[in-house]
Amino acid sequence: MALGNDTTNVIFKYLRHNECHFLKNEFRFERCYTVNTYRINKRIKFVEYTKEEIVKALLLAPLPLLFFTALLFIIMNHEYSLYSILVVFAGHGLVYLAYCILTVPFSFMISVLLNRYRILNLLTICMSSLIIAMPFFIIFGWSHTGELSNEWWKMYTDIPTILLALFPGLCYWLFLIKLKF
Repeated sequence: MALGNDTTNVIFKYLRHNECHFLKNEFRFERCYTVNTYRINKRIKFVEYTKEEIVKALLLAPLPLLFFTALLFIIMNHEYSLYSILVVFAGHGLVYLAYCILTVPFSFMISVLLNRYRILNLLTICMSSLIIAMPFFIIFGWSHTGELSNEWWKMYTDIPTILLALFPGLCYWLFLIKLKF
């Protein structure tokens, strides 16, 4: 049974009206012109995170890296006594405390700002983690050598340093997703 032009136009007007209304409420788009743009825009999911989820994910983010580095340190030095293991974990606990004091407030401000504009995703988190890791690595280098490096930007040419900065960012993103769903 074929529909006439008038019936088809009424159905499409009805569909367009309802879809545009749905888009206005859900995704805050002002206009919708065709059914095709609705299908494309429906697949985009803008996720907003609460401040509590952001703080929890930020505090959990460095723990996998700290655990693996502590474990690697114990294995590489062949220190298996209980005292050595406790000293290594206490040292890594101090590094975690320094992370919480130095980077979490700045990461939280950046994350809340990105979340407000709904662009808190893996790419922006990785870019932010590279930017925030820069002063942390500079302070870390200064504490070990006693001087600031003149060519501090060369730390971004070292692949392990980049991975060391990106791994907590990746964990942060995974914890955000896990806490959200």
